[in-house]
Amino acid sequence: MTTSTLRISRNVAGHLREAQLLCRPASVERLRLPSAGSPALDERVPGLLFDSIACVQAVILSASRNLPYGEVRQVIAYSKGEKCELTRAALAVAAKHPAFFSQHKEILEFAVAWARVNAAQMEQLYSLADERGERVCSVREAVGVALIVLAPLAILTLVLIMKPRRE
Repeated sequence: MTTSTLRISRNVAGHLREAQLLCRPASVERLRLPSAGSPALDERVPGLLFDSIACVQAVILSASRNLPYGEVRQVIAYSKGEKCELTRAALAVAAKHPAFFSQHKEILEFAVAWARVNAAQMEQLYSLADERGERVCSVREAVGVALIVLAPLAILTLVLIMKPRRE
């Protein structure tokens, strides 16, 4: 494992811990599957997804508005309160559709974690390439980052769409 890969792995692990400690919804007990007693969706997953999407948003805004990526990324970052509210909303959706989320829990968690690792790698790449935070992303870079970060979610979508056709 290279030093940068180790640093990225630690970064993702830190995001997992932060997401877990960030917001313990009071309604988490209501969001458990009645039969299994386990959550319909791991409460850390939405936070990882939102962080991944924020990375893509920052790159696209940097390219489209000709603004430095570092500054845009800081502005785009969700506050703890925003993340908590979004997590509660995502958990409520999971609670409304427990059959879907329990059936696809592992693949959903894997795709979101994979997207977050890709986003962390892109963020690491931009931080190494631009120590002063003044670099503006090109449209080509924005498209590339969006494809890299969102690829796991696109693959997940395709798998879920194709699954009923195979059965």
